This record gives sequence, structure tokens and C-alpha cells, in this order.
Amino acid sequence: MGHMIVRSIEAAERDRFTSLRDGADTLARHVAEAFAGGATSEGWCLVAEEGDRWLGRAFLRAAPKGNEQIFVHFFDVDLDEPQADAVARSLIDAALEAPGADDERTLLFALDDPHPWHPEPRRRRGWFEQAGFTLARDALRWEWPKGRSLPASRGTLSFRPIEEVGEAAFLAAIASVSDGTLDARLREMRSRLGREDDAAEHFRLLSSLRHAPGWFQLAYSDEELAGLIACAGGSDVVFVAYVGVVPELRGRGLVDELLAQATRMLVDAGEETIRADTDAANAPMAKAFERSGYQCILARTELVMAASARRALAARSGGA
Repeated sequence: MGHMIVRSIEAAERDRFTSLRDGADTLARHVAEAFAGGATSEGWCLVAEEGDRWLGRAFLRAAPKGNEQIFVHFFDVDLDEPQADAVARSLIDAALEAPGADDERTLLFALDDPHPWHPEPRRRRGWFEQAGFTLARDALRWEWPKGRSLPASRGTLSFRPIEEVGEAAFLAAIASVSDGTLDARLREMRSRLGREDDAAEHFRLLSSLRHAPGWFQLAYSDEELAGLIACAGGSDVVFVAYVGVVPELRGRGLVDELLAQATRMLVDAGEETIRADTDAANAPMAKAFERSGYQCILARTELVMAASARRALAARSGGA
């Protein structure tokens, strides 16, 4: 067995970096988009190499502006290699160092099951947890089946876009529908930031994503606020990103009408792929997506490491 090293790629190696496995076209497109948008660099494309053999690869990509995260967007290890576990740990160590010690963004690895890039998901989760990553969220991902009949609206709610109601009203609605949420991530953000700052942060994150006029809407029942919908996404997929009912109107099935409105709006806009995530513990929201006709396509485990934790690991490994 030769000596393994982990290094960043050279510019001339980008084609090789994206052409080693099934799904190469998708990976090549993601890498090209990230380079074009300044979200990655050769220094964030890592390979574990033994001689002229590549035993593994990792691709880091910065989140959209305003979202203080760096995604471990692709993490590939040849599981047939006897030293696969050592390769994985070396790649993760290199990924932790790649952003630089002064980069304050959180590193995130989203492990999807099933996913063609994530064989043996339990083993993969173990690699990241052993390296010091912690669980941020267990979620379910839903997708609207192409060609399915659109969900019917009961007509009990009226909808007004943010362009009509104004940003202040929308921020107040985010704060209201987040009261008492069952979503663990939303609860953590609310606890950390406070009610108003949490609403402002969510609005900032939503606004940083691709969205069209009218995709942020408030729902009213008899002129009283009932809930909100916000849809946004990337270049090739759009999400029903935020859906909520005000606390005093929950349990009346209004969420179904919110989902119907969001789905119809996105289908009418010609969006090809419509998805949504729910916290695995938020059973009422998951049931709402199921009732509305969405299909659960995978389970997502989000593992994170804050910049402070990365620096602490670096200090320990350096003997500080």
C-alpha cells in the first residue's frame, strides 16, 4: 500500500474531479455553477490520492449570500478500499481546514437516505460524528409528483402578496406563525435570536434565494391574519420554503389550503421540481404534505460544525 495524501485539485483536473462515477453530469453542473458564482474554488475541491489513484473526493460550496454556512456538497469515498475509513477521516480533516481559521461560517453536511451519492449512510454519519460534527436536524424531504392533479382550494382564505401588504407585515407574520412551532430548527433559532430578530433572519434568508414576485404571500380569514407561505429555491428546484398558521387558528385544516395555494402558484409558474422539508418530529406538518399529494422521497440528516469548534479541533491537533 502506498502513501495517501489529501490535496486540492489543479484547474486542469476539474473534468476528472466530476467524471468518476454515476451522476457525473449532475456533479459537473453543480461544480460549474459553484465556480461561476464564486461559491467554490480549486482549494475547496479535495482529493485523497495514492499514487495516481483517487480514493475519495470532497467538494465544498458556500451557501447563498446571507446564509452563514459552507456545505460539504459532495463527499465520495471508495468503500471497496480497505482504508476507506482512514480516507474519509483525512478528507473530513482537510475539509475542516479548507475555509481557513478566520472563516466564521458553519460547515454543514446533509446526509440523504436514499441518495445515489450516499451509500452506507450510517457509516457516513459515523465518519462525520467521529470528526466532531453534531446533529442539527432530522428531516423529511417531500416532492410534488409531476403531472398530479392540483390540490383543490376550499376558498376559505384570501391571499395577498408581500408587494401589497409590505415587508413589515410579512415580518410580523413570520414571528406569529413561528410561535409554538414543532420544528426543532425554528425553535433553536427563535431561542438564540429572539422573536423579532428571528423573523428578520428568516426573511433575509428567504429573500437571498431565487424567487419571483408574488411568491411570498400572507393568508387572511375574514380580514384577520391566518398564515403565510413563502416559496424560493435554486436554479433547478424550488421549495415551499415556509408555511405557517397563526397559533389561534391551528387544528382547523388551514395548512392544507396554504399548501394548495403554494403548489398551484409554482406549477402555474412552470416550475419543474417542487420540494419541501419538514422536521421529522413535526408529524402534523408531515401529514399535511401527505394529504396534499406530496411524496416523501428521502430522509435528511443535517450534521454541522461551528467555526469555534473547528478552531478548537485545530488547536488540539496542533498541540495547543
